[in-house]
Amino acid sequence: MNDTVTTTQAPAGRWLGMDTSTACMTIALMEGGRLIEERTERAERNHSLYLNPMIDALLETHGMRPGDLAGFAAGLGPGSYTGVRIGVTVAKTMAWALGRPVIGVSSLEALAYGTPVEGQTAGSEAGPEAGRTDEAGGKLWIVPLMDARRAQAYTGLFELAYGPGKLLSVSSEGASVVPASSAAASAAAIPAAPEPGAVRVSDAGDRSAAGGRWTRLAEDGIRRMEDWTERLLRLADEHRPDRILLVGETAGFGTFAERLAAGLSAEVQAFGQDIRAYSIGRLARIKEQLGDYSRDPHGIVPNYTQLAEAEVNLLAKSGGGEVPGGADRA
Repeated sequence: MNDTVTTTQAPAGRWLGMDTSTACMTIALMEGGRLIEERTERAERNHSLYLNPMIDALLETHGMRPGDLAGFAAGLGPGSYTGVRIGVTVAKTMAWALGRPVIGVSSLEALAYGTPVEGQTAGSEAGPEAGRTDEAGGKLWIVPLMDARRAQAYTGLFELAYGPGKLLSVSSEGASVVPASSAAASAAAIPAAPEPGAVRVSDAGDRSAAGGRWTRLAEDGIRRMEDWTERLLRLADEHRPDRILLVGETAGFGTFAERLAAGLSAEVQAFGQDIRAYSIGRLARIKEQLGDYSRDPHGIVPNYTQLAEAEVNLLAKSGGGEVPGGADRA
């Protein structure tokens, strides 16, 4: 699969975002908070063979060389041990060689942040998966999922609180790349990165109107799905979300979704989607604005969450004891 989204931007201050933490390899060329072009491929985890050629091809399309880039953004994981390492290493190496900044962000947060959520004013035409109009506003929970095998997932929890009078709609087209023909792919329709701590929930036809707040409610980690379900039920009883979306590699977690729905009054939905490099870049821009990143490329540390299989085996042979999280065989 090879999907492309293209828009047109002025040639200044361009950043390259990338993520290779899953089977989906994605890169995006951005300027400020606006997307220039995004490319996504499924490389069957052969990212080491295809990432650099993919970057070269993207830059060549726009008449650029690596030295023309102003900075880099990379997904730090968690996810495939080898995949995370490849993307982070490429970003750090290019940044170090060119003397540019590199900003790392959570791959799970980017997966959640890229959920195609639209906010529309009450009474406007809603999408096929319309939410509810709430005069007092509401809370949407987004639970990103990456299959970690052995009934486990890499996961976290994020909340999008939207404002009064908004009709929250979630697109049924939960793909990693928006079709270039859609209004969302035009430069005018793609919003600038939100202010720190906020996510843009738009009025109808105006994606620039800020109407929501983005909050992390649980740290990234690898979790047994049975335990994670119980924890989410307890948290939901405390925070009372209006709607819960499970996004990402959801195919193997149908039972998990059913248990959540059975234990909650909130609506629970699940759909598959891939991480977008555009989301990596948007989150990195927030960090850039806050100055919340290391100026030294070597300060970027991947979040492997668990040890590689070789390390697990070595510890076992050396009597190193229990290994947190077990082995990542991806």
